[in-house]
Amino acid sequence: MNKMLYCILSFIALLYIVNGYYAQSVTLFVMIGCFIRGKKQVYLYNPYYILIATLISFLLYIPTWGGVFFPELSNLTQLTITFSFIALFLGISFGINNGYAPLIRTYENESVWIMMTLGLLQTVVVLVFFGNVLALSGDALLDAKQGVDIPIIGQLAYYLPASIIIACKRNNSKLIIITIAISLFAALITVTKMSILVSFFFIMVGFIRFKPNIIKSKIGYLVKKYAIIWLPILILYMFSNNNSIRTDAQGGEMSYFERSGSQLSSDYQSTFAGGMFLNYLYLSSPWGNLDYNIRNNHERGYGANTFAQFGNRIGIQVETVEKIQPTFLNTHSFLTDYVIDFGTIGAIFASFVLGWFIAFCYSRYGCSNDPIWLAFYGLISFATFMLYFSNHFNNGYILNYFLSFGLYYLISKYFSNAKQQY
Repeated sequence: MNKMLYCILSFIALLYIVNGYYAQSVTLFVMIGCFIRGKKQVYLYNPYYILIATLISFLLYIPTWGGVFFPELSNLTQLTITFSFIALFLGISFGINNGYAPLIRTYENESVWIMMTLGLLQTVVVLVFFGNVLALSGDALLDAKQGVDIPIIGQLAYYLPASIIIACKRNNSKLIIITIAISLFAALITVTKMSILVSFFFIMVGFIRFKPNIIKSKIGYLVKKYAIIWLPILILYMFSNNNSIRTDAQGGEMSYFERSGSQLSSDYQSTFAGGMFLNYLYLSSPWGNLDYNIRNNHERGYGANTFAQFGNRIGIQVETVEKIQPTFLNTHSFLTDYVIDFGTIGAIFASFVLGWFIAFCYSRYGCSNDPIWLAFYGLISFATFMLYFSNHFNNGYILNYFLSFGLYYLISKYFSNAKQQY
């Protein structure tokens, strides 16, 4: 089966070469390397497998499909992307080959209910200030989406899905169902796809790491058996709902096909097809935006965009360089920040360092038996998955959660030691 997959991918790589997409052909071979190396890892949520999402995003960057939204990439941009992917892969391999020992904890003191209470604070505030968010539409819903990022309290939001991992370690099926249900409900109330996706990654990490008995139950069996049906439907619903929100806010006009001049368009397109085309644009447009910044954004941040988060934590305001784009598609891959900060050569080196950091977090936290550190790796895995869409490693929330999870860890360890002494 694996050999057949590799043969198919190699054949597709040849098709890319024939059509002049050399960068995509190299990317496919990087993907094959991810499959080969990922298969050797203990857990399916290893960085090799998660990186594949970003590689697919670039593989789908076809200018004739995206039309005016997908310009032809310059040779410099293609080389930067290709070598950065290789550097990421090598950085991950270097980090994993170093064999960093996972953090193993011999005691258990974390509380599911404390974690859930802390995580629900943001949801409670949203309900108080915005009411029934699910009943809103158009501009009102977009305003609510922008208002849910509450300082301090908003930083506790991911304690809620972290409680899922604690429930998985305790192998308590009822508790697992409760934590999942409340986490997904809170994600719907805060009307962000990001919260739903993060919850999915936490569920994935908890289930794969601890293999709770609920997986072997009838419900677990049906969920696994029909995942190929319900998971695509859920994803399509999420994106379709997001498109309907944008449609309401923009007066119902979504003529992306007509505006693009894409070869995928035809005389008649349904609203659903138009919405899926919009999702496709968001999926792959970051590479066109990277090209636009390489061509037109000549200001250098010299590390400002990458390290501003550390200055902000200690009260130092760091002036960053604004990313630019030629269209309404304002998504930027992880590379844009690095190119702005360090130039193309520096971006490739930064990609290697990022790959090493991701692998380090996987080895130390992702292979740990500690739910708190596993939750932190859940965020790292989500940020790795989203590399094609934005650089979550630069925007500060991972540092915030590392500090908050670390503080919770130290407090729980203190009380556990105190309990053992008495």
